[in-house]
Amino acid sequence: MSFLQSNETLVLTGVTAGFGEKALHQILGNARCPVIIGVTNPDRVRPEIAQKVTVLPLDLASFRSVAAFCDDVKERGTVGGLVLNAGISARKLRDTADGINLTFQTNYLSHFAMVQALWTTLSNEAHIVVTSSGTHDPDEKTPPPPPRHANAAMLARPKTDPRLDRSGQKAASRAYTSSKLCCTMLSLELAARREKGTSISFDPGLVPGTSLTREFPAWLVKLLVPIMSRTMPADRTSTLPVSAVALAQFMAQTSFVGTNGDYVAMRGGYPIVVNPSDMARDADLRAVLWRDSEQLLVDNPAWPS
Repeated sequence: MSFLQSNETLVLTGVTAGFGEKALHQILGNARCPVIIGVTNPDRVRPEIAQKVTVLPLDLASFRSVAAFCDDVKERGTVGGLVLNAGISARKLRDTADGINLTFQTNYLSHFAMVQALWTTLSNEAHIVVTSSGTHDPDEKTPPPPPRHANAAMLARPKTDPRLDRSGQKAASRAYTSSKLCCTMLSLELAARREKGTSISFDPGLVPGTSLTREFPAWLVKLLVPIMSRTMPADRTSTLPVSAVALAQFMAQTSFVGTNGDYVAMRGGYPIVVNPSDMARDADLRAVLWRDSEQLLVDNPAWPS
């Protein structure tokens, strides 16, 4: 029986806009389990969603907010599903109040912190979905500059990176692709570390109309999306409805593709299992990233010890 038909809780981030919101709509009609969504501003959640789920405040740019969210989740019972979909692509490098790069903390480190905080609350068979991006793989040759490394300390504080891009915009773009590399590595490492349960990473493709680029002017997004589409293979572009259907299937464990540890990407309108980047597949690098991410949390006064 799927956890959606049980009393185990489904916990999600990044489902109040874009394909995440559409995917949530699709599974709410069939889910019988308690559903918790974490959102920055609960007052902005659409009424038709708010009446079907528990809405909790969650600011992924704040470790204190993440910790409070996880404490609340733990009080509500066993977690059978965890969907880590929220993300941002910042226009320039800037730090959160916790002293961590905004993109790295929002997209990866706070999601890693959630996994750590909820570890003992996850059911043995818990299903975890982590949203990645094809931009994490240099072989994809996407327009954003690819990651150079997965060094957590330098990604958390980019100015300590001796190879930091001189262009602020390029550095911010690389911070995004690097955060998605870390997300992919997180999913793969979860698959390796958990004896049971499943973990997959999902590349939704280039999807116009998401809130990912909310920091960019609308006119600039409209200009860049067609350019990016022409510079990438044609099958890498997707749409909100198509990627939403795929994500909903992964949420509900009803997809025909994707098993534990798989990286699934949209190709020509369909999800298929493909190889993630060489760095993502490196087990030693993943172990170091996990260890260093734990240390970043331990060293940050905003994260409870």
